[in-house]
Amino acid sequence: MASPGMMQSGLSRGLFESWCSDRKNGVIIAGYCVEGTLARQILNEPNDIIASTGKRLPLKLTIEHISFSAHTDVEGSCDFIKLLRPGQIILVHGEPTETMRLKHALQREFEVNDEYGIIFHSPVNTQAIKLSFRGEKMAKVMGQLASNYPKNGSIVSGILVKRGIKHHLMNPLDLSNYTDLGIGSVKQQLSISFNGTLQLLTDHLNNLTCNIQHFRTEDRDMIIVFNAIHITMRKESLIIEWISSATHDLYADAILTVILQISLVPLPIKLCSNILPCNENTLLQFSSKLIFLFSEIYGRSSVSVIRNQSPQMRICVKVDTRSALIDPINMVVECLDDQFCYQIYNYMK
Repeated sequence: MASPGMMQSGLSRGLFESWCSDRKNGVIIAGYCVEGTLARQILNEPNDIIASTGKRLPLKLTIEHISFSAHTDVEGSCDFIKLLRPGQIILVHGEPTETMRLKHALQREFEVNDEYGIIFHSPVNTQAIKLSFRGEKMAKVMGQLASNYPKNGSIVSGILVKRGIKHHLMNPLDLSNYTDLGIGSVKQQLSISFNGTLQLLTDHLNNLTCNIQHFRTEDRDMIIVFNAIHITMRKESLIIEWISSATHDLYADAILTVILQISLVPLPIKLCSNILPCNENTLLQFSSKLIFLFSEIYGRSSVSVIRNQSPQMRICVKVDTRSALIDPINMVVECLDDQFCYQIYNYMK
């Protein structure tokens, strides 16, 4: 008696190759043999075999096969399955014909009872089987989350931490108290070229949101937008800083878009700088540049000139439901919308 039973290697293979050429010897195969093994090959009684050294050896000994299985029969397998109640069963290590016969027998046994709902598989060698499981996980709530007893139907949210086979649910602030983990944050900083003024930037950001705060730090001006994005004015540049998150990143993208839009139309602002009406020629130049400025910003269809019986000219800017009447001589803006009025007046300055 020698193992392994399929004689692929080991003591049984060595003894077989030493004795297979003598008619006085014999071998008894006890049990199942996998296709492709030496034990399965000699059951067909070939004239010779290939030894592990590569040498061809004549096969002269007698060969017998007996069933010496310690496995259960169909009835025993059914009792075992009923006890475990698994969702999936994979039949392996058997002849394809016998395996399929066993599969059909088990299916007939369990298909009459829907409470089991078992799926049977009988793959061939090297065939992959994909199994899906929906197991429930039990987690122990710890720290701040455990301070309030949850009500039926309430949602408890936190970070799920796995330790070995145990799961713990906790507030992110409690990570350092119960684990070796900690909370980190990513601070984003972006520098962008900007030649405009603080007021120009504020006016455009007011079109995006009213949640704007102004601060003065040392010799620099700072704007905080959405209570999250910090914008610092520097010479010919802006420094944009924020703590990275999904929401803050979106805020930063929107603000950056506004800044880039300002940079795309710098000409009207430059044309209007350092001009104050002092005489008739200058007034005409100033008025024409105001018309050009507002046409570039709001569109030509939004700007019109009003001339009454008096020689005084007025400029009308209308955007959607908002309109402003501008007196370029007296530097007066008439508008019912305070924000729009403030914006027009600052462009005039």
